[in-house]
Amino acid sequence: MVTRLMRENHRILDQLRRAVYGEAWHGDALFEVLHGVSAEEAKAKVGGVGHSIEDLTLHVAAWLEAAERRIGGDPAILLGEADWPEGGDWEGAKERARFAAERLLDVVEKADLDAAVPGKAYDNYHLLHGVIQHTLYHAGQMVLQKRSPEGLLRHAIGAVGYRAGKALAGVPPEFGTFAAGAGVKTPEELVAHLAELFAWVLELANGTGRWRRFEVLGWEADVARFWEKLAAVEEYRGRLAPAERLLQGPVADALTHVGQLGMLRRLAGYPMTSENYFAATISVAKKD
Repeated sequence: MVTRLMRENHRILDQLRRAVYGEAWHGDALFEVLHGVSAEEAKAKVGGVGHSIEDLTLHVAAWLEAAERRIGGDPAILLGEADWPEGGDWEGAKERARFAAERLLDVVEKADLDAAVPGKAYDNYHLLHGVIQHTLYHAGQMVLQKRSPEGLLRHAIGAVGYRAGKALAGVPPEFGTFAAGAGVKTPEELVAHLAELFAWVLELANGTGRWRRFEVLGWEADVARFWEKLAAVEEYRGRLAPAERLLQGPVADALTHVGQLGMLRRLAGYPMTSENYFAATISVAKKD
C-alpha cells in the first residue's frame, strides 16, 4: 500500500512540475506562458475588462499557497482579496507564484493523499489534481490574453516606443531642423507628426476619430510632446479598437516615420548603433 501511494505521489509531483515549469503534454506550462511578458503587458486587460495576466498569476499563486496550507491542516479559506490579490509589482507576482509552487512541490511527495482536506468533502488527492487543473486553466487564459489582437497592437505600440527611444536619443537640438532636401520633412516635423498619430489613436479608440494638427514647437518640446502622447496611449485602460485598423493605420505609419528619423540621423552625421530588434525586450512603458 505504501509503495502504491508513494508512486501516486510521484506521479502527482511530476504533473505539478510539468504544469508549472514545462514539458507538459498539452503545450506551454505556467512559466513558459509568462516568459517575456512585460510589466505593462501583464497589467493590460483586453477590452479594459476582466482579469489581467498579473491578476491571474496572483490568483494562481494564492491557490498554490492554499493547497500547501491545506495539506498541512490549515483550512485556508480564500475570500475577496485573498482569492484575487491586488497587483502592482509584476516581478513580485511572478516570484510569489514561483515560491508558492516550490513550497507545494516540497510537500507533495510525502503528502497523505487519503487525508481529508480540513472543512471539505474531498481528500488531498483531489485537492492536488484540482490545483494542477486550476493552474493550467488560468495559464490558458493568459495565452488568450497574449494572442488577442489588442495584445499584439499594444506590443506594436511598445515596439514604436522602443525604436523611437533609439532614434531620438543622443542628438543635439539642431538636429531637429536638419534639412535633407526640398520637400523632405525635418526631424522636428516628423516628431510633431508622431505626436499627432498617437493623439489620433486615442480619438479613434474613444469613437470620435478627430484629427488634431500640432504645430512644430522646437526639437526638445516636440520630443516631450511625443512621449506624452505615446504614454497616454500606453496607459489607456479602455479598449484599443478596432485593433487591426489601428495597427495598419496610425501605428504602422508611426513605425515608418521612426525609420525615417533613423535615415535622417545618418545623413546628418549622427548614425544610430545597429541592433538586433528581434532579440530586444519590448515594453510599453515610456522611454526616457
